[in-house]
Amino acid sequence: MQLKKQKLITEIHSAKATLSATREALSSEPALSRGLTVEELSCCAGVSVVLARERLAAAAAGAACRDDSVEGIRFYHNRILLEA
Repeated sequence: MQLKKQKLITEIHSAKATLSATREALSSEPALSRGLTVEELSCCAGVSVVLARERLAAAAAGAACRDDSVEGIRFYHNRILLEA
């Protein structure tokens, strides 16, 4: 039972750390002005495109907003929600 509880705590910490790192990438200087694509996060974080998409989708639930355009999807730091 103790091992399961420790594993769950580790997974929660890992998820929080991942979300925090994604928020940090969205708050970086280049991303603040032009947004961040899935491919860009994939390259800078060193993860697959699928994982980068999942990270940005999780961030879009609160810390990020997304812009769907003909050029693709870009994610931005949600200044309205986080700085208000």
